[in-house]
Amino acid sequence: MPYIRVKTGPNKGKIFEVKDTVITIGRDETQTIQILDQGVSRSHAEIFRIGEMCFIRDLNSTNGSYVNNQKVSEEVLKADDELLIGTTILVFEDRAHSEDGRTQELDAAEEDKPPQVTTVDLKVDKERAPQKALGREF
Repeated sequence: MPYIRVKTGPNKGKIFEVKDTVITIGRDETQTIQILDQGVSRSHAEIFRIGEMCFIRDLNSTNGSYVNNQKVSEEVLKADDELLIGTTILVFEDRAHSEDGRTQELDAAEEDKPPQVTTVDLKVDKERAPQKALGREF
């Protein structure tokens, strides 16, 4: 399940599951993720889901929203993308974390573990005759 993990700041270690409801980010106390930083607008950005894809959208904030150090107005999120809102870094991740879907603290040891990487080698048999699929050769 996709979620947002707060990497730096007072909420460090908290995670927020990305479900069908919009996650709001900002300085105002009504926001899902409240960031108390003068560089953050009251209603700064939102994270939402369409099908299996998750997006971040800047809500015309004063200082902007950043994904991997690039200023964005709206961007699709990929695993391990770092979001910068004010001086707070959030990370978009996609793995199971909580059966009940509530916000939880991450164990410090878990936070420092490197992500698991799986490598797949693909090989093409160049000696085989070209194949046709839907009337096209490849």
